[in-house]
Amino acid sequence: MGRYITTDKDKLKDPAQLPTNQGIKKQDLIVTRIIDAPVEQVWRAWTDPEYVKRWWGPKDYTSPSCKIDLRVGGKYLFSMRAPEDQVAGISTPPASTR
Repeated sequence: MGRYITTDKDKLKDPAQLPTNQGIKKQDLIVTRIIDAPVEQVWRAWTDPEYVKRWWGPKDYTSPSCKIDLRVGGKYLFSMRAPEDQVAGISTPPASTR
C-alpha cells in the first residue's frame, strides 16, 4: 500500500522514516455525494483519461498523464505534478514485504 507525502522542500522527510501501514486492517470506505449532472457525464469524468486529468489531484497540482483500463485485471494509472514550491512522492514497501 502506498503513502502519499507532500511537504515543503525544506521539510521533506525520508520516506523510510515515515510510519508504515502494517497492522492496519482493511476496511471499506464509502463516500456518497449527490452530483447535479447526467450519469453519463459523471461516468466520463471518472473513466475518460482526458477528463480525469482535468480534475484529479489536490489544488494547484496537475495530472500530466492518465491511463484507464476498466477491464478485469486492467489498471487505473495516473500521475500528479506538484506545484514548484512543493515536493510530492509516493513510496511503497519493497516487493518482498508486500
